[in-house]
Amino acid sequence: MSSGHGVAACVVRREWACPRGKTNKLSKKSRTCFALAFTPFMMYIIFIMNSLRRWHVLYFDDANGYSQVLEFVGERNKREKAKILAWIDQLEQQGPNLSRPYSDLLEDGIHELRIKLSGDQSRILYFFCFRDFIVFTNVFIKTTDKVPKNEIQTAKRRRADFLVRYDEQALRRMTNENV
Repeated sequence: MSSGHGVAACVVRREWACPRGKTNKLSKKSRTCFALAFTPFMMYIIFIMNSLRRWHVLYFDDANGYSQVLEFVGERNKREKAKILAWIDQLEQQGPNLSRPYSDLLEDGIHELRIKLSGDQSRILYFFCFRDFIVFTNVFIKTTDKVPKNEIQTAKRRRADFLVRYDEQALRRMTNENV
């Protein structure tokens, strides 16, 4: 039985129990209550349904149509490009559930996708918006222990610009999703 929210459940019938064996004056119909119980199979179905959900990945581009992240990916050799796209696919599947060491929250909703390419620590910064979208803002090669503040500030500025230019309905139209 489906509850209409992507959650499977079965209904278990429970009979009303009278305290101390006293008879209750309720009809049999009103003495029956229903409780939700999840079987292991149903929990598995819920897990599969949640794992089928995919996030929409978008690349920030400025007013001139330039995207730093797309340029970075396009400049890589075939092996590095395949590795980047595989990790982007993992992020698209797992969303905020992709954890360290592959992804990390930096500050104020800005995250980093952590990819090692030919010995270099590459970082792609991104944010989540409108429950279904991941927006890549900028990319850099990490050369210090901490993520440079200027890269985080760039991601925040680009997020603000993106959210001014696009609303949820516009993004859903762009991704051919029902509005």
